[in-house]
Amino acid sequence: MGEFTGLIGKMWENKVNAYSAAIAFRGLGLHLDYLWHDKSMLSPNNRKLLTIYYGLGGELKETKRSNSLGFRGVGGIVYQIEKNPFEIFGELAPTVRIIGGIDVGVTTLIGARFYL
Repeated sequence: MGEFTGLIGKMWENKVNAYSAAIAFRGLGLHLDYLWHDKSMLSPNNRKLLTIYYGLGGELKETKRSNSLGFRGVGGIVYQIEKNPFEIFGELAPTVRIIGGIDVGVTTLIGARFYL
């Protein structure tokens, strides 16, 4: 916990797909993901406030000890605050690092996004 403290943003391509990018403040960590959203699975009464998403992406990490590059799968859930440009999300991202030593791990993120 606490490894990734930084900024995250999302840019919608259409009503289903979006790009998500993040930068970490501790060392240098970047990731970019392409996401698919399914708003029909968890939202009662067709309000579409609770959404499941999944996707694929890449990750770059630079620390004092090593640098790594890998790819990741992403799965998460997001709650859109009704009538507000604000959402809360949680995500898991299994990652396979292929440069800087072969390594497998899971990144967890909990956060919020404000839409301008």
